Amino acid sequence: MVDFNVECIKDCMLLIQQKLSNANTDIPKPISWAIIYNDEYLTSRYSVCDIKYTLTELLEINYIISKDYLPNYNNGHVNRFHIYNITPDGYDFLKIAKDDKLWKKTVNKVSTINRDIVFKSLTTVIASIISGLAQKAIITL
Repeated sequence: MVDFNVECIKDCMLLIQQKLSNANTDIPKPISWAIIYNDEYLTSRYSVCDIKYTLTELLEINYIISKDYLPNYNNGHVNRFHIYNITPDGYDFLKIAKDDKLWKKTVNKVSTINRDIVFKSLTTVIASIISGLAQKAIITL
């Protein structure tokens, strides 16, 4: 069974950002999802099944962009896809993931959420934290 793992989401997003940045071009070169789910660091921490599940959910919650996403509805698995870019919501997630204090706050909030809806709730939690940061910035002006 595949289980939600917020640290896997963080590690996948950080790796995707790194791989897309390595293109050294204005327009990132697409990367195969296989590059992510076969990454040595990720596979030392998570199962390939968990990584594939996380990548699929990142597409579903619009953190990453793919133009060739091909779900296989017969067996519930994705056949393949390429990651073309990270969305603005994905970059909001990365801002929080890179800040230890904000990350701990996010993990604490997400840990209390029903596992069945946690991916969708993650977007709400990130948005509320970003909103709070923006409000604090406005107040200090």
